[in-house]
Amino acid sequence: MDDHYGYHTDHPLLKLLNLRDNLLTFKQVGNETIQQIWLKFQSTLQPFPSHGMYDKTLLECFYWGLGPEKRSIVDRFFEGGMLHQPYEVVATLLDGRYPPFAEDSPNYPMANSEDEE
Repeated sequence: MDDHYGYHTDHPLLKLLNLRDNLLTFKQVGNETIQQIWLKFQSTLQPFPSHGMYDKTLLECFYWGLGPEKRSIVDRFFEGGMLHQPYEVVATLLDGRYPPFAEDSPNYPMANSEDEE
């Protein structure tokens, strides 16, 4: 038994609840780039691939965890805004797999700009 008020913190249900709590309270910290924030969000999901959350919910957790300036930036990349896109489309763009948005591209828009934050 762990030293957490007598609860077994390795219990699968408790792990799932902790994951969901981490996703629902996900927030941008400081002046991270959008891609850094996305990678941090993905690392939150990684330990529990069978989380049972809908893709739409995951997108909302990520989107609302961004600061207002970053939300404005990601909305510019997607017709109708990021939340109106399939998860796979958003993931492809933010993972840097779409060439114009790859981090080593001269057109890389995910970096911090001087007019932000």
